[in-house]
Amino acid sequence: MLTVPGPYAAWASWLDAFAAGADLPSRHLTPVDEHLGPQMQERLLRRVAAAFEARARIWGDTLRRHLSAGVVREPAELGALLVAARGRLRPLRALAADTRLPPEVRTNLRDALEELLRSAQDNLEHSVRRRPHGAERLLAIVRENSLLAGPPPPRASVDPPPVGRRVIL
Repeated sequence: MLTVPGPYAAWASWLDAFAAGADLPSRHLTPVDEHLGPQMQERLLRRVAAAFEARARIWGDTLRRHLSAGVVREPAELGALLVAARGRLRPLRALAADTRLPPEVRTNLRDALEELLRSAQDNLEHSVRRRPHGAERLLAIVRENSLLAGPPPPRASVDPPPVGRRVIL
């Protein structure tokens, strides 16, 4: 028997992909409100929280991996790494601000994200202070590129020139 996916199935599928790190379009998702019914709404909101936590874990794991992999050879590279980490927060920020979610859920997600970032920033600063050499300079870079700052501005994309022959009529 073929079933047509409804709003819950659409959200569930999107949230599964989000939790795994994929950024799929979300225009097709409907508001999470009383039209879903109280039980379905409750189940869906639990899935939203779980997907948010999973995606936040991916973000944290990626940041730790980049910091511990020896990617940072110069202080400037640390700044670039932190800017990139802030950029990878866009999907989490977008979900926390999604007006299709109830206001209290958005507030909880924003608070959770803020706590995650505050903790990560504190850990970074603490870790840099323990370094025997160059701690002052690295601490300044960590603070200049604070994870608590908003997302970095989007990079300007330059369209590549067209490939092939040009047709003039």
